[in-house]
Amino acid sequence: MVYEEKLGSLIRIQTVSQQDEAYAENFNFFEIALTELFPAFFKATEDIGLEKVFLRVWQGLDKTLDPLVLMSHQDVVEASGNWTYPPFSGMIKDGYVWGRGALDNKGTLFSILEASDQLASQGFQPERTIYFLSGKNEEIGGEDARRAREWFISHSIHIYMTLDEGGAIIDDPLPGAHGRFAMIGLGEKSFANVRFIASGPGGHASTPSRHSPIAQLCSFVVECDRKKIFTASMNKVVKSMLKSLAPSMKGLKRIVFSSIGLTGPLVKAVMLKASPAASAMLRTTMAFTTAQGSSRANVIPQQAWVGANLRFSHHQGSRKSLEAVSAIAHKHGLEVKIDSQGIDSPIGDPDSKGFRIVEDACRKALGIKAVPYIQTGASDSRWLAGISDYTFRFAPLDMSEGLLKSVHGIDERVPISSLAKAVDFFKTIIGLVAESQMSK
Repeated sequence: MVYEEKLGSLIRIQTVSQQDEAYAENFNFFEIALTELFPAFFKATEDIGLEKVFLRVWQGLDKTLDPLVLMSHQDVVEASGNWTYPPFSGMIKDGYVWGRGALDNKGTLFSILEASDQLASQGFQPERTIYFLSGKNEEIGGEDARRAREWFISHSIHIYMTLDEGGAIIDDPLPGAHGRFAMIGLGEKSFANVRFIASGPGGHASTPSRHSPIAQLCSFVVECDRKKIFTASMNKVVKSMLKSLAPSMKGLKRIVFSSIGLTGPLVKAVMLKASPAASAMLRTTMAFTTAQGSSRANVIPQQAWVGANLRFSHHQGSRKSLEAVSAIAHKHGLEVKIDSQGIDSPIGDPDSKGFRIVEDACRKALGIKAVPYIQTGASDSRWLAGISDYTFRFAPLDMSEGLLKSVHGIDERVPISSLAKAVDFFKTIIGLVAESQMSK
């Protein structure tokens, strides 16, 4: 079976992550399909026995070496809207494999297992032990990855390198930077979902008073929208990203970005205005996403709230960021309630030995330059980052701007041409990291 057919068969199994486990049986079917598609992988690896968690180990020859962890996830988000082809058809058409999960994240899962299956069938035995972790609930909090973290800690296992989804192969990553690059996430922003609650006497809409709960919330939202609540800073990863991209630029931009040590303040100002994505790499962000007031048009609510999703910068962090926005909320008489909060994860070093390994794999298997960046979204790797020497977030799949928008959107699809290179990338990474001479 060719690569696209294997991936298509995985997409057809609707592993939608649901809090009520409505699709639980589909995950059983999915893992049965994996055993049929990648028999050599399953023969070479062992299930470590963590209930309901896909965590398998390929024992290395040298038990003194810290392991490599290759991560992915099996679950996908729901697929509504008007698709060119049915979202769970796994259609192979026009040079793509279509369907929910093609990019996020079954394309990566396929590539990891296919690479490992091929190596195992050839009799390859790694020097360094490799763990394969594939969560069933990444889209709804990552409980599997959290439990895996606890298992590693309880067994006193420190990880050499963790590689999970995140960045991708993209064209022209910044305005003025031309070319194709492998964007490698060396850190990700932690998050929190927060509600800002206003209370009042309520009453009939025919006799409104001033400063109703909704009016309080509106004043608060407007101030947050206009005010610079969070500080901006360029960390070492962002600076390294800009220096790496500078040779692909022309004229003044090339000069300015190449001399980031001298032109830092100017570059920071430019990035803050360049695009929401560029700005988000430099500061904490807050997006108002939910709201609730009265359930009737003629009733003033006694209580109303707005919800926001915050993504914390590494330099300001969760505590200081929450303190900054809470001060404004309290000024407007609002209660602040944190509904959920993620785990903080450290930022990596673009000059590290680990990054050199990933950089080398990108050059050998993909033929493109690796560029470090800060990931603004969350991944399961955040749970292992604190117990890993190196943590990288990268899916070696081609994602043009249109394809990036299809993730969690309509017409998600992966170019068939990128699958072979993705498999080669993971074979290369396994070869480079698993060799005994790559020890700490």
